Amino acid sequence: MPLKTTGMVANWGWEGDRQRTRCGGHEPRTPRIDCRDQVGTWGYPGRSDAENGGHSVVVLNYRFWQRHFGGDPHVIGRTLEIDHAPYTIIGVMPRSFAFNDSLGVGDVYLPASLIPSFNVPFRAYAPWIKLRPGVTLAAANAALEPIVRQFAQQHPDRFPDHWHLALQPIIVPYQQGTGRTLTLLLAGVVLLLIIGCANCSILLLARGRTRQHELAIRSAIGASRWRIVRQLLVEAVVISSTGAVLGVAASYWLAKLPLLLSPDSFPAESVIHINAPILAFSVALALLCGIFFGLVPALRLSRRESARMLPGRQIGVVAAPAKRRWSVLIAAQVALTLLLLATAGTAIRGFLELMQLPLGYDPANVMKLGILLHLHDPGVLSRIQSREARTAYIEQIREKIASVPGISTVAVSSDSAGADVTPPYSGAESSFNIDGGRDRQQLQARVMMVDQRYFAALRIPLLQGRLWNTDENTRGDLIAVVNRAFSTRYLSSSNALGRQLRIPGLTPQNRWAVTSAQSTAWRQIIGVVGDARNDGVDRPVIPAIYLPYTAVIPSNVQFFVRTQGDPLTYLHSMRAAIASVASDQQISNSTFNGTFTLNEAIERDAQYSRQRLFSILFAVFSAMALALALVGIFSVVAYSVAQRTTEFGVRLALGAPRAHVLWVAARIALVSAAAGIVIGLAFDSFLGTVLADWMQSAFAAGSLFAAAALLALSALLACLLPARHAIAVPPSEALRYE
Repeated sequence: MPLKTTGMVANWGWEGDRQRTRCGGHEPRTPRIDCRDQVGTWGYPGRSDAENGGHSVVVLNYRFWQRHFGGDPHVIGRTLEIDHAPYTIIGVMPRSFAFNDSLGVGDVYLPASLIPSFNVPFRAYAPWIKLRPGVTLAAANAALEPIVRQFAQQHPDRFPDHWHLALQPIIVPYQQGTGRTLTLLLAGVVLLLIIGCANCSILLLARGRTRQHELAIRSAIGASRWRIVRQLLVEAVVISSTGAVLGVAASYWLAKLPLLLSPDSFPAESVIHINAPILAFSVALALLCGIFFGLVPALRLSRRESARMLPGRQIGVVAAPAKRRWSVLIAAQVALTLLLLATAGTAIRGFLELMQLPLGYDPANVMKLGILLHLHDPGVLSRIQSREARTAYIEQIREKIASVPGISTVAVSSDSAGADVTPPYSGAESSFNIDGGRDRQQLQARVMMVDQRYFAALRIPLLQGRLWNTDENTRGDLIAVVNRAFSTRYLSSSNALGRQLRIPGLTPQNRWAVTSAQSTAWRQIIGVVGDARNDGVDRPVIPAIYLPYTAVIPSNVQFFVRTQGDPLTYLHSMRAAIASVASDQQISNSTFNGTFTLNEAIERDAQYSRQRLFSILFAVFSAMALALALVGIFSVVAYSVAQRTTEFGVRLALGAPRAHVLWVAARIALVSAAAGIVIGLAFDSFLGTVLADWMQSAFAAGSLFAAAALLALSALLACLLPARHAIAVPPSEALRYE
């Protein structure tokens, strides 16, 4: 089931004339949008306003079309109001189109020529390049690098000192995170296929031997060898075809599960589909396996003299060659099942460890709300143009939200450093200088613009010193707080307080942000807080610097709200609180890709989502393998008991203990299962290091022996249940059994 993706992405960007504008829904089921709501637009690579006769046009995202227009097929030609301006709807993108930018999936798509009319502040963008067929990455890099070098010469302040151009397919970042595990999943499927074939062979061989009486009678009354073979061949084809049809039908449904279970583990526009060659191979293998193992008994039995298989001449024992074949097949099934069980145990253990990793903050009952200030409106801009007025406006909204019953804490943050401060990915990398160091020494840390309530809202502990107070937060200068990782890496942990640092790049890059008087001046470290995950739930914490958000206030601001219950139940009250300050100030719909709570942000983290998906898939594969192995063991013991009923009756009549008879009945399967477990343990121990490296999780001996214990117990039950029949039949009845 391969991933379908197209296009290449360049890992570089700059600021220029083109821009990404984010727009959002004004209210449900109303064809009107306000650009201040931050949902998202992309340039539509087709008709522009000039090409459409001077009219503004728009293309809708599939989800937006469903949500606001109810999937109306006659939406083409209707008018959509965006920021009080009419736009003609000329198209709807298919469901599979979910092209993602750095801020989320857009709701509407506009021609690039229309974007400047919005006059929005954020002008940075990243190029996404579609290569022509036959163009290699090396050729594309060689053609594009001179163009990018020209941009670098025109805007040297917007490029690093040393850089290079590198295009890569958009699937590469996902392959780096999932490629090895997907290979392991493929290996698991192959193992499951082998186990299924072995199980099928056991069942069909046993079925052929149980029909030897029937085949002997047919042969005795004149049935030719070809007729017997033909009958068994037809039966085997029917059984195999039925299984193949059911498998194909199930595969089309199961192919949708990975995207449903873990949509964030794959590119937004991924389509997981059935691979026709692999499907054809699987169906052919199922048919051949059924035909081969169904035909073998017929070919073997048709060569024997029919008289030897008639009643009264049967020997109530299983032939030694059959015992050996079954022993080998059972041992192979058990060994491969143990490998899958141990792998599933490792995957599940890794996911549980990921869930139990200390985050450094408490995401429960915390919601993030984002707003975009109405700076493109001259009237609004005149009222909140100064830093003091903007701070007062933001604080007024914060106080109104905090006054809602059931809300414990409300904190403020901003995106002035280039990224928001929402964990588990928070802050933007920035260079800084520290006292006592060389000015040219480029140290790196995450910079986060927050108020002093941010630490209480997320319950990040204060380890040393203090946090800034309200007056210092309003002023925004001269102070900073760092995390433990910063203190450990760059400072002496016991001597962090009082040190000075400076962030030269804190000056904003657009005219819509306002700064404090000394935003880039030296700042004193007044406190050290605990480490909160800021680079994903599974990666080490990066050194971080926390500054008052008033040092640089851009057009977009966030509120972190801790509530006493489910945060989403307070959303309506918070909207009303914000509207009481400014009736047209709206909450962003694109936070966390459409979610609001910090718990949902963690659950949609790519690594978290992948670990959960692979744990589920490996668990399903191992459960199927265990079921197949147990069915094979049960069948062998049941067949052996049925064939040897007379023998067991003789043993019991001669005074043999029932426990001894039970052991004789189950011995073949038990010994084979034990041998398979030993082989599986040795094989798993040998591959443990490789599997641990590929799964990026420790291959623990505990998981291996737990899987072995589970398999041993299951095999014992599968042996004893049918073996009980050997001692349950009275000796007098067993002696008459044929």
